[in-house]
Amino acid sequence: MPPLTLTPQEQAKALLSGSSDLAYLFGREGIPDSTQALFFHVGVTTNAKLASFATDVADFKTVVATEFGIDQATSLQMRVQVANLICVFNTAVARTSKLEEISGELEARRLQKPMPTSEYMAMIKCWENKWWNLEDKDRPARSYLEKKAEELEQGEVRAESLGSVLNYEEDDVDVLTPIWDSSGTLKMRKGHSTVPEPVNPEQLRKRVMVLGTGLMCLGLRHSNRAFLQGMTPQTFQNYLSYLLGDYVYQLTGKSAEGHTVAAPSWSQLLVYELEIRKKTWKLVYSDSDPSNTFAKCLETACKDAVCKERFFTTPVAFSSLSRATRPEFLGVSSGKGGKKGGGKFDKGKGGKGQKGGKSGKGDGKKGAPRTPDGKTICFSFNSSKTRCKNKNCYHQHVCGRCFGKHPMYMCSNNAGPEGAGQNTASA
Repeated sequence: MPPLTLTPQEQAKALLSGSSDLAYLFGREGIPDSTQALFFHVGVTTNAKLASFATDVADFKTVVATEFGIDQATSLQMRVQVANLICVFNTAVARTSKLEEISGELEARRLQKPMPTSEYMAMIKCWENKWWNLEDKDRPARSYLEKKAEELEQGEVRAESLGSVLNYEEDDVDVLTPIWDSSGTLKMRKGHSTVPEPVNPEQLRKRVMVLGTGLMCLGLRHSNRAFLQGMTPQTFQNYLSYLLGDYVYQLTGKSAEGHTVAAPSWSQLLVYELEIRKKTWKLVYSDSDPSNTFAKCLETACKDAVCKERFFTTPVAFSSLSRATRPEFLGVSSGKGGKKGGGKFDKGKGGKGQKGGKSGKGDGKKGAPRTPDGKTICFSFNSSKTRCKNKNCYHQHVCGRCFGKHPMYMCSNNAGPEGAGQNTASA
């Protein structure tokens, strides 16, 4: 029977199917890609499979000579290549045996399995060979990948908060947590560090890309998990474009007069982002169709109308009742109004859409007086000279001092011009 040969297309496809830990061992011993592809093509894609590929070294030599045409008796170069393959085979046997022993002990004690540094670096190196070199701030932390790998082995990956997504620079390997096991023995278990939630789009971008890189690394390690295949950096760039684009974070609601009456808050965006990933993993595990990868389920979750309505559009609509919108869309200042200690109304130009009367004064400048819930107070209503005559006044007809239903010149609370507006809320 002639030795196995592959076409260039078959070789390229086979190289993508090998796990990162086995690809790392092959690369460390200098095995050419053409030889690696032969092993991956026949299904030897992990260390455990290579360790079971032959009963011993003699059997391994026979198999590679008859099936792959790598015979040490052919030439000195072939003898060196066989020696390198034997090194990989022996390492795979030793690692598989030791890891199975450690894994069984940790499972019995209900402890998290540590990820060897060699496996961690193998995943990172395999990712960099496929895409580009990663800086420390863009590389997922080993503790984070350990946690996700354990969830993957248990058959249920959960969507965590972005504060739990750590990069290499934030990884604290010395965090230990005391726990009591079922027998009442106190043990020390490796804990997990956390970081603050993202507070701006750039921080969100960094967290999501670290999360995506981690999932892609796990896909390279577990090449037999079909739902982890097909992800690219562009998958998560598209996800970010959706979150920060016109249909989510830049979405605003305007009144007939052109005023912004509702806009999503940053905290609501983070809530919706987490719910999208929860929906994605639910779709991954609830559908047996192997073509439904994480990448496809993520796209489906972004288009899910129920998820968006429940965790984004409805909360944003309710928030508009109290004018809980972002200041940059309203065009108002976050500073205190008026002079220090005085808080008097600014007599500026009226806001848009307020033709007739003088009730629009003070809305167009920084420091316009506001009620505790953020609504602007009518200046003319509080003035004994002008008196607001606009029946459709956009501003609140309340006292600028105590927020009562009477004008400020009739207020009995701390009467006097110096106390005017001292209790008004800042924008």
